[in-house]
Amino acid sequence: MSNAPFFSIVVPAYNAEAYLDECFKSIACQINSDYEVIVIDDGSTDATEQICEAWCSNNDKWACIHKNNEGLLLARSDGINLARGLYIVFLDADDTIEPGLLSSLYEAASCYGPDIISFDYYRDPVHKSPVLKHGLPREGFYSSDDYQLFMKAVVGGDFNNLCAKAIRRSVFLADTTDYKSVCPGLMRGEDWIRLIKLADISHTFYYLQKPLYYYRINDGASTAAYKRSQVDEITFVLSTVLPISAGWGDDYLLIARGAAIKSYCGLLKSLCLTVKNDGDLKVEFIHICSAYKQLGLDSCPHAKLNLNNRLLAAQIRHNRFWAASLLVRLIDSSRRLTNRY
Repeated sequence: MSNAPFFSIVVPAYNAEAYLDECFKSIACQINSDYEVIVIDDGSTDATEQICEAWCSNNDKWACIHKNNEGLLLARSDGINLARGLYIVFLDADDTIEPGLLSSLYEAASCYGPDIISFDYYRDPVHKSPVLKHGLPREGFYSSDDYQLFMKAVVGGDFNNLCAKAIRRSVFLADTTDYKSVCPGLMRGEDWIRLIKLADISHTFYYLQKPLYYYRINDGASTAAYKRSQVDEITFVLSTVLPISAGWGDDYLLIARGAAIKSYCGLLKSLCLTVKNDGDLKVEFIHICSAYKQLGLDSCPHAKLNLNNRLLAAQIRHNRFWAASLLVRLIDSSRRLTNRY
């Protein structure tokens, strides 16, 4: 291709042989064909390399690079560095997109030229139920004062996926962070640390209230069971998120602190439900408490939280291991009963 495409679709892939053909077919079925595809094989050990080559070798719109495994954040960075499109769209290798995705994005981009476009996505491909509405009040263009609503959604942590977004390549180029040096191998919160910096650089946003992306739930994901590295990684991410939020103003910081507390409550739930040894539980609980206090979260009990998280946060604040463990199990039992009935 001599001219740069409108879209660059970046697909990081790691041991995704079971899903790649379905993922790639959803790209090939796009109504709008003004795109390039950049596949990053992130050190796969299954048949991912062969499947990628089969798709890319006979199509000048598609390119694939094979590299040593460095994680999703750096795989996406490699794709960004190779991209030529006006907008970059991310698609995980086990997910798919609707045929009209690029057409809908093109219409919004052509009419408004936003720095970032976001859209809804499915978890259930049969009933097609949108999973998240992002807490934004309306579809449309956000700028000036309205842009603050997008910023609040970002610091709240529920909006931090790079998938289900199209972002101007120029915005990525304006982010000079050397992610390979700063956070190599980051597995948790990698989108949040990048998106908050992109939101800080950007000025305009468009919310496309259409579910156009199917996100596959992966129960075997690396973050499913508790690991100490998850605590260290989310603490690292929050050490970036909280100062940027503070720079935006007290309202943003309050929201970010609430999201941070929810993150540690989530880690506590994972710990108590997946680690069985009492000695290990106590050691890791102390580690969570230490990280929580390192960020000063024990001094902000008024962050907006639901009742369960308020109760869990109180146990972390006061180092009450047995109370925390019992509370997690009560919450989990209640959830299971509710789901049954």
